[in-house]
Amino acid sequence: MRQLLQSACRQTAHWHAAGFTNLNVAVNVSGKEFWHDTLLASVCDALEQSGLPAHALQLELTESIFMEDVDAAVDRIRALKALGIVISIDDFGTGYSSLAHLKRFPIDILKIDRYFVGDLPNSPVNKALISSILALYQGLHLGTVAEGVESREQLEALQKLGCQTLQGYFISRPVPVDEVIGLLQCDWLHKLGTIRA
Repeated sequence: MRQLLQSACRQTAHWHAAGFTNLNVAVNVSGKEFWHDTLLASVCDALEQSGLPAHALQLELTESIFMEDVDAAVDRIRALKALGIVISIDDFGTGYSSLAHLKRFPIDILKIDRYFVGDLPNSPVNKALISSILALYQGLHLGTVAEGVESREQLEALQKLGCQTLQGYFISRPVPVDEVIGLLQCDWLHKLGTIRA
């Protein structure tokens, strides 16, 4: 985990130096890594050695992490957020979390699982669910990311529902580091076009 964090922060700091200062990096954290005694120190070291602003680092956690010990998880997340980093919950709504937990978790972003995105735009039920999820997130002042966007139709349906941050193969498949600059220089508004009425 330590090496991954250092590499991710160092590379993102390099992209910042190249002029892409709005770029953030998200690092997935497993349950084992989340509960490891060295997590906070590893994050501090990675930020300090790379020079990356803390707000540009996002740690993605899974819902199951919280179920081991909710109170301790909340305390650990608060300690991480005190460093200035962003915390997101991956695959929210498909695991163990309840709405009651959202009041307690000091998180910044919830990611809408691909399970809800897959049948768009042809599923009125999924549209209603995503619309409700987005309204909930907005009311809680949380950022949102929709995962698993694999078609223009899904992208347009999500945009019409008000979800502006998307990820998935329709945008780009995973690429080697040396190809990322090309993605960053792309005119995405032109490439993806506008939403059809």
